[in-house]
Amino acid sequence: TKAAPSATRAEAVRTSRFWIVAGSSATVGMLSTALNFHQISMLGDAGLSATEAAAMFLPQVIGAAVAGVVFGYLADRATGRILIPLVMSVLVVSLLLTLVLTPGTAVVLYAISLGAAGGASRTVTSTLLPRWYGVGHIGAIQGTATLIAVASTALGPVVFSIARDVTGSYGVAAAWLALIPIAVAVAATTMRPVPLDRHHADTA
Repeated sequence: TKAAPSATRAEAVRTSRFWIVAGSSATVGMLSTALNFHQISMLGDAGLSATEAAAMFLPQVIGAAVAGVVFGYLADRATGRILIPLVMSVLVVSLLLTLVLTPGTAVVLYAISLGAAGGASRTVTSTLLPRWYGVGHIGAIQGTATLIAVASTALGPVVFSIARDVTGSYGVAAAWLALIPIAVAVAATTMRPVPLDRHHADTA
């Protein structure tokens, strides 16, 4: 089957699916950066020393690597309306685990799931954009999505700090912020499916 012509950046940003996948990437970027920025303080409140808290970046790397492989496999077999909610679900798990952080299994699972959310997001975004819009202008399209994601990382630590001050707890603040990935996941389920072997840049 002949692929449809590649979409330009202007055409891509006029589709709701672009903003959904960009929102997914931005959500992971914002909240992952927020949690990492406050990780020493947050895990200190959970009973870990500064050294132990810093060591939790290693499970994050492992989680990201494993998720990259797993979601790479899934990305070849599932549509965006399935992949994006899966990524958001992993992020929600990491956010909710902040409510029960204790030294040991809970904090390791938190770190793994947080890293997995980042690895899954990068894999899914880099798969869906060329599938939907072709490769003729993928640099400009990917660049716009990346700009949005990078901007979100600057916002994340500030939002999390304010939420923590309001709620009095990192865990409660993170739980409330979990509403953001839940909203993105719900939005993703409204997208019309795109065949896996071709891109499609309609207004869905």
